[in-house]
Amino acid sequence: MDIQRLKPHFPWITLLVLVTIVGIADPSFLKPANLLSLAGDIVPLFIMALGLT
Repeated sequence: MDIQRLKPHFPWITLLVLVTIVGIADPSFLKPANLLSLAGDIVPLFIMALGLT
């Protein structure tokens, strides 16, 4: 597989790997209530980041 084709997807691959590792280490991390709470905390930062680009 060509590494150049995967390069744009590295951030998503890294995120998936990190979520998998944390989910294995702490199974309560992947519960829907926790994921919704996490998403709620991230949304303002995401909106600010979009404004800077």
